[in-house]
Amino acid sequence: MPRSAMRRVMCHERGGQAGGGVSGSNLFSRYNSVRGHVSEIPKLNGRGTRLFVGFPDTEISSTFSQFGERVSDSPPKVRSFTNVHLEPLVPNGQRQFAGGAYCNGEFLTELTLRRGWRAEEKERWSFVRHVTGGATTREPKQKLETAWFGGYLFPHFGHFLLETLARVQSLEVVHSPEPIVFFVAWGAPRLQPFMEGVFRHLGIVPDRIRLCSVPLEVRTLLVQEPTLQSRGFVNVSSLAVLKHTAPNPAPQSGMIYLARSEAKVRRRVLNEEELQRRLDGSAQARIIFPEKLSFAEQLACLRNSDVVSGCEGSAFHSLTFVEGSRTSLMFCGSLPSLNYFLCDELIDGDAIYARCGANDCDRGGPVTRRTDWVLDVEKAIDLIDRTSHDTVHPGSVENRMAHLKPPDAPAGSAIGQTHSVRRINQIAKHVGARSYLEIGVFRGKTFNALDFERKVAVDPRFQFDVADYQREGVEFHQMSSDQYFTRHGLSQTFDIIFLDGLHTFQQTLRDFCNSLACAHDRTVWVIDDVLPVDVYSAWPNQTEALKFRRQAGGKIWAWHGDVYKLVFAIHDYFPMYSYVTLGGRGNPQAVVWKAPRIDFTPIFDSMEAIERLSYFDLLKREETLKVGPDEEGLRLFIESMAAGAERGAPAPAPV
Repeated sequence: MPRSAMRRVMCHERGGQAGGGVSGSNLFSRYNSVRGHVSEIPKLNGRGTRLFVGFPDTEISSTFSQFGERVSDSPPKVRSFTNVHLEPLVPNGQRQFAGGAYCNGEFLTELTLRRGWRAEEKERWSFVRHVTGGATTREPKQKLETAWFGGYLFPHFGHFLLETLARVQSLEVVHSPEPIVFFVAWGAPRLQPFMEGVFRHLGIVPDRIRLCSVPLEVRTLLVQEPTLQSRGFVNVSSLAVLKHTAPNPAPQSGMIYLARSEAKVRRRVLNEEELQRRLDGSAQARIIFPEKLSFAEQLACLRNSDVVSGCEGSAFHSLTFVEGSRTSLMFCGSLPSLNYFLCDELIDGDAIYARCGANDCDRGGPVTRRTDWVLDVEKAIDLIDRTSHDTVHPGSVENRMAHLKPPDAPAGSAIGQTHSVRRINQIAKHVGARSYLEIGVFRGKTFNALDFERKVAVDPRFQFDVADYQREGVEFHQMSSDQYFTRHGLSQTFDIIFLDGLHTFQQTLRDFCNSLACAHDRTVWVIDDVLPVDVYSAWPNQTEALKFRRQAGGKIWAWHGDVYKLVFAIHDYFPMYSYVTLGGRGNPQAVVWKAPRIDFTPIFDSMEAIERLSYFDLLKREETLKVGPDEEGLRLFIESMAAGAERGAPAPAPV
C-alpha cells in the first residue's frame, strides 16, 4: 500500500463537502431519506468505505484527525533481549500493575502495556503504561532458552483480539517453534476455549503458550512490534496471518444479527430483545449469539453472510479474521471507539455506523460509551431493510453478489448485469423487443438496468426514488398487479413480460393469465424462481419457510415459493405456449412463448391437483420443467421463434 494512500483521508457528506472530500458516493443512494445526517470516510486500504448515519461532521472529523498516520503497512520489526527476567504482575492501584520485564536488572519500559496514539509521548500514566515495574525480582522458578514475548493476556473477548494478539500477528512468530510468553492481566489465569480457537486459527499451537504466573528467566527474548495498539494505530501487514481462507467456503447469503441480549456486558442495549423479536418474526436476519459459539463457529457464521448487523460490540472485531468482502451495519448510542475504525482497515467491504438510540431515560445525561442506551427499533429496522439485499429471493446468486454494488443507481450510471438482465437482453436481441413490462420491481435492480423504448414497472411499493429514473417512455405504477391489469391491461401490449411479483402459485398464475391481454403472438414471458432448492424453499410463505429451515438446522436463506406449479399449469392448460427453464446458473427462470406443443398430453385432471403439488411431487416430475443450461434453453427458444418468423405463424414445438 503506497504511503501516499495511507495519508489520504476524505470525508464526504450528502449535498456538500467536509474535510476537503468529494460528495456523491454510490452508498448514499440507499440512505437518502434516512433520519439523520449521512457522511462518508473511505478506507485507506481501498476496499470499501465507512458510512456514518446521524453523526455530526465535527465529531467525525475530530476522530479521524491525522488518521492516515495511524495506519502502516511496514512489516513489524523484531528486537532481541538477553538475560530477561519476567516477574508476574501484581495489582498496584486502579488499572496498574507492579512487575513486568527486566533486562540485566533494568525495567524494560518497551514491553509495558501502552494504549493511545503516540502513547510514548504522553505524560499521563493512563496513556503511557499500565505496568510500572517496581516489583521485587525473585529467584526464577522456570527457565527458557529462547521465547517470544506475547504481551498481556486479556479475558475480555474484544481486548484479547485487539491487544493480546498484537505481538503475534506475523509469519515469523507463527512459523517459529519457540514458546510464546504472556503476562497474566485482569484475572486470566489460563487459556479459555475461545482463546485456543483463535490461536489455532492463526496457526499457533496452544501448547506453545506460556503464562507468566511465576518468576521466569529467558536467555533470549524475541519481541515483535505490535501490529495494533488500542486507540493508537494498526499495521495492515498482519492481514497475511489474520485471514485464513476456508478450504471450501460456503456461498455468502443473507444477513446475520449479532445479539448481545444474553451476554454479560457492562453496557446494555435496554430494548434489544424487541428488535430481535421483530427480526425473528420477519426473517430479515438470522440471529446469532456469539458467546454461545466456538470461535470457529463464529467465523463460519460470518463467512456465510453478506451483511453483518448488530449493536456496537466486540463481536464485530472477528470480521478482521474473515476473508472476502461483506457489509457491516452497527447500531450505536454514541460514536464508536477508534478501535473499530482501525479494524476497518483489516476488513474488506463497507462499514455503516448508525446512531440509533438514546440514553436510559431514568439516568438522564448524554449517551457515552459506558452508559446503557435505548435502541430506536423502527430506525434499526429501516436501516436493516435498506442494507439487506435478499428480501425477495435471497438464495439467488445475483442477490448474494448484490452487496458489491448498490441495487440501483441514478440514470446515466452503470448498473451491474444480473442473470435476469443478461437473459432478458439476450431474448430482446433475438426478437427485436422494444417494449417491456415488469411485475414486481422492488428495488429496481433489473428494471432500471434494462433499456427499452417503452417500459412499465408495477409494484405495490417501490424501494427507490422513481424520479431518478423517470424519462420519456418509462412508466411507474405503484399499485398491485391486479389493479394494474384492471385499469391498464387492455391499453397496450408488450414484447417481453417479466413476472417477479408475489412468489405464490395463485398470484403468479393470475398475473400470467391477466398479462395475456397485454400480449401479442410474439410476446415472451420470463417467470422468476420456478425451481426451488429444497422443501423449505418451495413453501409459499417466506417467513415460515425460513423459520422452519432454521429449526431444522438449515443454514441457507434461499426461498422461491410455489411458483413452480405455474409451469405445470402452463403445460396442462396452455398447450399453445411452449417453455423452457433456464436453471444452469443463478436464479432459475422459465421462458414462455406462443408456439403450440405437438403430441400434447396433460398430466393432471384438474387445476386443483396442480395446486396440491408438493416439493416431492416436483422432484418426481422435474423433467416437465425442461430445466437446462442457459445456452441450451435459449437455443431452443431462438430456433422456435426463428422458425415461426419464417412461416409467419408460431412454430410447433416438441412436448
